[in-house]
Amino acid sequence: MPKGSQSPNVWRHSMKVLMGLLTGLCILAALSACKPSRPSVGVFPIKVIVLTSDQAGIPNVSVQINTKEIGKTDKYGTFVGTHKGKVGTSVRIKVVGVGKDNFFVFKKPLKMRKTQRGWIPQEIKVNAFLQPATMDAAAGGGDKVAQAGGDNAGGDKAGGDKAGGDKAGGDKAGGDKAGGDKAGGDKAGGDKAGGDKAGGDDNSGGGDNSGNQGSAKSAQTNTGTGGGLAQAPKKPDNPQPSPVRDTTPPTPPPAPATPPSGKYEISIKSNTANARVYCRGCRRRYLGKIRDAGGALVYSHKDRRSQPRPLKIEFRLLGRKNRCEYKETRIKQEVVLDTGRQQYEVSANFEKKPAKRIEVTSNVAGIKVYLGRKMQGEITDPATPYVLEYTKCRRSVRLTLRPSDRKVRPRRIRKSVRFRKDEYSYKVEAKFRAPKPKVAKAPAMPSGGGDTPALPGGGGDTPSLPGGGNTPPPPPPGPTPTKFDGKYKITITSNAAGIWVYRGRRRLGLIPDAGGSLVYTHKDRRKSPRTLVLRFRAKNRFAYMQKQKTVRVSLEYGRADYQVQVSFDKRKPLQFTLKSNTPGVVVYVNRKKAGTISGPDKPLTYEYNGRPMRRANIEFRSPNRKLFRPSRVRQRIRIESGRYAYEVTGNFTEFDPGDKVVLKPRCLRRKRGRRRVVVLKASKGTRFVLKGDCNEPLAKVGKSGRIRVSLPTGTFQRVWAVRSGGKTQKVFEVSKGGGPMIVSFGGPGRRCSLGRIKKKIINKIPLEEEEVRCLKKVRPNNKQHFSAQLFLARFYCQQKMRANGYSLLNKLGSKARNRFNPYRTLQLGIEFGRCKKYTSAVRFLKYTEQRINRFSPADRTQNRIALYRSMATIYEQLYYRRKNTIDLTRALKSAERLADIVPGGQKAAARKEVSRLKKLITQKGGLDD
Repeated sequence: MPKGSQSPNVWRHSMKVLMGLLTGLCILAALSACKPSRPSVGVFPIKVIVLTSDQAGIPNVSVQINTKEIGKTDKYGTFVGTHKGKVGTSVRIKVVGVGKDNFFVFKKPLKMRKTQRGWIPQEIKVNAFLQPATMDAAAGGGDKVAQAGGDNAGGDKAGGDKAGGDKAGGDKAGGDKAGGDKAGGDKAGGDKAGGDKAGGDDNSGGGDNSGNQGSAKSAQTNTGTGGGLAQAPKKPDNPQPSPVRDTTPPTPPPAPATPPSGKYEISIKSNTANARVYCRGCRRRYLGKIRDAGGALVYSHKDRRSQPRPLKIEFRLLGRKNRCEYKETRIKQEVVLDTGRQQYEVSANFEKKPAKRIEVTSNVAGIKVYLGRKMQGEITDPATPYVLEYTKCRRSVRLTLRPSDRKVRPRRIRKSVRFRKDEYSYKVEAKFRAPKPKVAKAPAMPSGGGDTPALPGGGGDTPSLPGGGNTPPPPPPGPTPTKFDGKYKITITSNAAGIWVYRGRRRLGLIPDAGGSLVYTHKDRRKSPRTLVLRFRAKNRFAYMQKQKTVRVSLEYGRADYQVQVSFDKRKPLQFTLKSNTPGVVVYVNRKKAGTISGPDKPLTYEYNGRPMRRANIEFRSPNRKLFRPSRVRQRIRIESGRYAYEVTGNFTEFDPGDKVVLKPRCLRRKRGRRRVVVLKASKGTRFVLKGDCNEPLAKVGKSGRIRVSLPTGTFQRVWAVRSGGKTQKVFEVSKGGGPMIVSFGGPGRRCSLGRIKKKIINKIPLEEEEVRCLKKVRPNNKQHFSAQLFLARFYCQQKMRANGYSLLNKLGSKARNRFNPYRTLQLGIEFGRCKKYTSAVRFLKYTEQRINRFSPADRTQNRIALYRSMATIYEQLYYRRKNTIDLTRALKSAERLADIVPGGQKAAARKEVSRLKKLITQKGGLDD
């Protein structure tokens, strides 16, 4: 076989495979082509059932679709029809009954239903409950009912115009109606009375009550009495009771009980604006607000129970204005739901309070009434009060009464009216002093001479005055009285410094020094001046027992000078006597340094003159934290009323340096110079070994847990701590210092401090085996389990044991209580990023972003900053790993969000980071230039 040619078997096998693939593709294409598609137009069946509240059908009810009538219901209240329309559109079905506002409107979208046979139109069902028609309308409309018998039995149709006319001898005159159902009154001459039974089979029973066959014969003759009138049928002499034919239609079978729809529409109305509506028994408590007066709020309620629960609807008017304007601000109404009724209406009418009626009276006419600065009216007659109606919502008003006559005193009177609850009538009375009427002078006497008669007592023309002459007597000697100008001089003195003086809201001045004074000139020209009220307020309100004082000065008309003296009691300072058994203790009172205690017999005295307080926080700090325990003592003193001296003690215990170890004489002989005491701390039973030049076992730690050894300063020493579980070594430098140097190898319970372990992990200090073992022992039911596992995972990632870190973090993230907590997902995302597991980090950070609103308002901003900063960093690291510019775009979006929410001091750095990412994306071809 030549080179490059194929074997026939191989070629045949390849053709079989190709034919199989083509066959499969054809089958798939055929299946896809045969798959039916949903039609866009269909014929939809419609079924309408119209019932009363008693589940009885209503006939002859018009059914309209999109304002076009398509039919009416039958005697059972049912209508069945079809409607052709476009799928997805909505139709408006209106069922109109007899009477005003007796209709039902229903909207339904046209939908297709998928079945095994394909797509079929979905049936439209409407259950409407309407009011039944009146009796006349139900019977068929007035006169047509009366045609059956009664007064119209021999009327128009029995023997009237039609009987003697064209149809006088026809069917209506002597046929079925004349001797049948309608001609013989109320069913008296019907089929049963004068029909087959009364006249027999041989048609011989004519006469008055002739049957149908006899009437038929007379109808064939086509004869009448003439004049267009038909002969009235005669009554029998001896009327026999005949059976009456029952012509009432058969009672329709009861309509099938339709299940309650469970949907109710409640129209809620209020006569006021901004009425809030609440509901008890609804899906939600607050339904909404009626914004306009007379507006409505429609609420759709669902309750599929056969006996739905009643709804309690409450209307509320909020705000102080509404409380003052309306008598009641809450109205509760109950809506009892009925399965046969879908629409309800609830309304609330809030009654307004009547206007407040103020009657203003005065003893002088011409008094103008002002409310504020606006004139309201005038009192024209003292006997007729002026009535003022006030409708605003205030607790009190101030009226000013001013006389029109400038000679009436006082020039104005102010009256305050304070409104009381449920009281709407008030009276205000003002009294003014009207000017005294002028006395008419006596007329001048005429001079002597002429016809004037002479007065008795004199012989001349001028009457003689008592005193013997014509000149009046001179006035008595003395100073001429002067009128008081209404100015009062008040000299104010105080025993305290920094006292402000006020009159009302007006500040008169300041008394700067103790024993100083202030002169104030007051003007009041009334004969009965008002009392002057002065208010004194201390500038330093904590230095005195009283914050302010009020003094009333009674002024007397004519007295100009007054002396007012005010005294403030100085507040005693709080005196603290601070003691300690250790010298050099620093004391702080309310975080403020008070001093240092020099010795046990020399307490520290501290006086406090600040603002009054209920408790005093006193803190004693040891002079050396390494030599004394505890490092600080805190005391909380409760300040008692009337007590100003307190004694507080803070005691410390000196640190026990432990057993002293004496090295061999030849040990460290090369290291000469100053030495320092080094205290080695460990748990009980630990044995220390000093390595290096000595290589000498030191001692075994006893109950105290410490040993002390003297080592040369400036040297590096290596010490082993040998325990039952292993050994730990430390290399430390013996530094210079006065006190002992403490080197700890972990005491009992010290290694399980999560705060200490966290500090070591943050500073990237390797943990010891006991500390790692302690983190592993934290149980899941412990509150610190999540933090312990998080610290342990970070430690593994720092030590390049990332597999262990991944497994711990994945185990924490798989728990639902951690995955749905935004605080924990944020921490997990950051830790995954530190371990360089960027895909998992992005997943948990997205969880956090979805639940970012669950952060508390106090720390929401800080957590958002941490979230977007981490997302920007991790997306950038993903780009360096996958070389996909989409990651850089996502990092840019996170950086832009970070720049929007950071505070002002950090915005410059955030915007710089955004510019750097934009430049990097442009270089990589992700953004246009």
